Amino acid sequence: MPYESVVIDKCRFDLVTNDKDDTLFIATTDTNFLTPDGYQVGMKLSEIPELLNNKLAVERGWGFYYKLKSGWSLGFCEGSSCTDKYPGSSSIIKWIFKRR
Repeated sequence: MPYESVVIDKCRFDLVTNDKDDTLFIATTDTNFLTPDGYQVGMKLSEIPELLNNKLAVERGWGFYYKLKSGWSLGFCEGSSCTDKYPGSSSIIKWIFKRR
């Protein structure tokens, strides 16, 4: 989908809106962004206690992700298709996003 890059609180985000300017998807790879839950791009899966006992969702060819209580989701990419194998403890958060 077409997107635009925006800066919010000194962090870069990619933003997808519909024709009514409603936000459909917002994502960042900016390591300066911190979710309200305390997570950021670059953190290892082993640093996320709530993920140790929960399974990540998967969308083939797009990646693995976990939705946080804050509404943000943590994205993981493994291999060339981003879903080649399940993330391990040393896998890192590649992007953080919200979508409708």
